[in-house]
Amino acid sequence: EYKNYRHDITLPASQHSTTFTKAYGSKYIIGTGSFIPTQPITETELRRDDPTQLVQLGLRFFSPAEIAALHGFPAGFSFPATLPRIQQYRLLGNSMSVPVVT
Repeated sequence: EYKNYRHDITLPASQHSTTFTKAYGSKYIIGTGSFIPTQPITETELRRDDPTQLVQLGLRFFSPAEIAALHGFPAGFSFPATLPRIQQYRLLGNSMSVPVVT
C-alpha cells in the first residue's frame, strides 16, 4: 500500500532542501518541496521510507515566509495580507533568488 511512499524531509539542522515548486501547498505533495517535522528527531533516527514514522513526525509545509528566507529574500519581506497562501506558494515556486543561484 505504501510502495515508494517518500517525502523530502528537511530537519532544522539541515543544510539542504529540495526545490519548492509552484505546486507546493497544493494537493500535489510528492516532488513539490520539502517538509519539516514538528517533533524532534535526528538524521540518524529518521526512517524516510516508513510511513508510520512520517505520521509521528507531524510533518508540515514550510510557511511562505520560511521559503522566502531560504530563497534569500530580504528580512521583513512579506506578501500583501489579501494574497491567498496558495498564491504565495505559486509565486515563490516560480521565483529565483540571485543570492541562492550564485
